[in-house]
Amino acid sequence: MRLEKGLTREQLAEMCEIQPTYLADVERGQRNIRLQSLEKIAMGPPSKIIRLEDLKLEDDYMEKKELQLLISEKLNGSSQDELKLVIKLIDEILNFVDKK
Repeated sequence: MRLEKGLTREQLAEMCEIQPTYLADVERGQRNIRLQSLEKIAMGPPSKIIRLEDLKLEDDYMEKKELQLLISEKLNGSSQDELKLVIKLIDEILNFVDKK
């Protein structure tokens, strides 16, 4: 799976929040994997890696209130875990934008 996605062991480990050495041992069959780690790997890298530089809104002329409403509509019905993930993604995007 990792190689199919073109990821190094270090990249996958970072994305899954596990140690690269632990991942290496699991890949070689030298360690048994814990259920929690297996879940992290299974949920690991997204099937599509998105480059923040490539993200663009379809309509650059939307008003702030329209954008807030659109975000609210998209998040409606999301679980608590999904909302936490969205917050982390927003933080990463804002950090990325601040660095430009």
